[in-house]
Amino acid sequence: MNWFNNLKIGSKLLVAVLLLCVNASLMGAVGMKQMEATRSGKLLEELVPNIRKTADLVQEVSAALPDEDRESKRF
Repeated sequence: MNWFNNLKIGSKLLVAVLLLCVNASLMGAVGMKQMEATRSGKLLEELVPNIRKTADLVQEVSAALPDEDRESKRF
């Protein structure tokens, strides 16, 4: 920190402001990443029921297909 003590007051203020700006931008970046993760989690929670419904429909269709296949072979 000896280099900092050798600076004039204007230079010290400039260094302090730059450090505050870097700190604020880092905190903002972390906050934005956290918001994206939260939003992604909410979107996933909304998609899961739809995925389950689709899976159920696929099972119903696949269960119905062998019956139709057997009936078509009879003709």
